[in-house]
Amino acid sequence: MRKHASMILATVASLFVIAGCHLPEEEEPVISVRSVSLDRSKENMTIGGTAILYATVLPENALDKSIEFSSSDASVATVDADGVVTAVKAGTAVITVQSKAYENKKATCTVTVKDPEESNFISLKLESDGTWSFDMLPNDYVIVVEYEDE
Repeated sequence: MRKHASMILATVASLFVIAGCHLPEEEEPVISVRSVSLDRSKENMTIGGTAILYATVLPENALDKSIEFSSSDASVATVDADGVVTAVKAGTAVITVQSKAYENKKATCTVTVKDPEESNFISLKLESDGTWSFDMLPNDYVIVVEYEDE
């Protein structure tokens, strides 16, 4: 009985091929988004400035890797579909990127916007020992001072 069943299956499969029909193929497994991340979690900006946030969706072979950006306060900072953030006014906004297919897969970046008129200053002082000291805001600038001793 087993021998006849195998021959019948082989014959049916041969008829499908001869008739131009195809046996159903196995479907590829759906690969879900596992995570969405941003290249940074904080960004300090000044009014009018722009920054680009780069998002990564994993795994790389996920079926639907589409994402969308949003701002918690567009009056402070806006973000476009490509992750370009524009600082509008002083304050704090949270930029979120999330998977369109899996809304629970998301990442955030806190954007702090400062008014350049109020936040940037450098104060230099010549000390009694002949050295210079300085204070500066914001403190993420690098100053290089070169001089020649005469």
